[in-house]
Amino acid sequence: MGRDHPQGRHGAGGRTVVPSPPSTTESDLLSGTKMNFEVGVVSARSCTSSGVSVLASSACASDSPAARSFVVSASVPHGRIGALRSTPGWHSHDFAEVLDGVPSMHDPKAATVLAKLQAIKPARAWQPESDTRRDLRAWVDQRHPIARTLAIYHGHLEAMLARHWPEFEAHVDVYRQRSWFALFTKYPGPQAVAAADEAAAITLRKASRGHFGPARLQAILDAAKTSTGVPMTAGEQDRLRAIAEQIELQTRRLDAVDATLAHLVAEDVVLSRLATVVGPACAAAIGSLVGSPLDFPNARALEKAFGLNLKEKSSGNTRGQMSITKRGPGPVRHLLFMAALRLMKDDAVALSWCRARRGYKADQKIKAVVALMRKLARALWHVARGEAFDATKLFDIRRLDLSSDMTHRNNKAAPTSPSARAAGPYQGGAATA
Repeated sequence: MGRDHPQGRHGAGGRTVVPSPPSTTESDLLSGTKMNFEVGVVSARSCTSSGVSVLASSACASDSPAARSFVVSASVPHGRIGALRSTPGWHSHDFAEVLDGVPSMHDPKAATVLAKLQAIKPARAWQPESDTRRDLRAWVDQRHPIARTLAIYHGHLEAMLARHWPEFEAHVDVYRQRSWFALFTKYPGPQAVAAADEAAAITLRKASRGHFGPARLQAILDAAKTSTGVPMTAGEQDRLRAIAEQIELQTRRLDAVDATLAHLVAEDVVLSRLATVVGPACAAAIGSLVGSPLDFPNARALEKAFGLNLKEKSSGNTRGQMSITKRGPGPVRHLLFMAALRLMKDDAVALSWCRARRGYKADQKIKAVVALMRKLARALWHVARGEAFDATKLFDIRRLDLSSDMTHRNNKAAPTSPSARAAGPYQGGAATA
């Protein structure tokens, strides 16, 4: 979904923590930038590898456990540190060229940039993350690569089925159903299924736990025998078997992580409210990567934290195109995108509003989905405060044609794409046999 924290070519980037003296004047701050950093010196750019830079009156160190202990422990006089201040990394990135006209960043300049920013607009007080939030972040970070790996293998599976067995997906939903794992592990491809015949049907019936009836099983066997796909070689059959095994493995891993996230989210009152709208995985990502919506003064501030606020580049008679800033955690936007697709599928009001937008009619449906994401982000601010989610409060329903959209909701709910079709199991949607 784009870059989250722009670092530029030489930018400091990352979230910046600035411990300032009690008397926060520009002269006092700048006087501390001309000294030699003799205690725990780490360059401002290397600090950003961990996402946080620490500029103290006598030290610059990354936000490692050792550095944190160094800053907050009694080994550093508290009178010289004052309050820890958190400055967004893109502020120092943007201010670097404003300071001296050169888009460069080095230790002395980084210290001056942070000090001037702190003097111009004091940042909010920085607090170490709680153990609960760190645990939640660890599970969210663990989930992200698993979901990406699963999406990659599903893409490989779709490509192979389109080439060798295009009729298969008319009978089995490979994203929401799992009985085909056992079928392709034992009989990879239409030729193997057709050769096994009744044995393949028994395997599929057992794997589906009886959900596949005789008529459906016979239809799958007939599709295997009359498939118009390219016959598979032995190597291609081995590859299909390996893909099925990997999808089964990653699906089980994702289920385990999602179960843990659901448990952690259920223990938090605010996140459990968000989960009723966007699901446990998205709620966990918001809580760990952005923070509690209760910490934001208004809905627009939460939308900005997600990187969904709009930006424009215009000059004179030239009007630039509006787009979202993407200055926020990408995984949160990804999961909100999936939540918006599900809302379009399940809610007639949301679908009707999206279909009425100019971008949707111009076959630029992605813009309509992003607009719905922004609506959804603002709604979460209210849901976190105990209000029930009601889609009718997000739109002016007097201008919507709900009657016609109710008819088309099941067939034209959202743009068709592999990622959209994969939204169910990735977000914790129930997969069937």
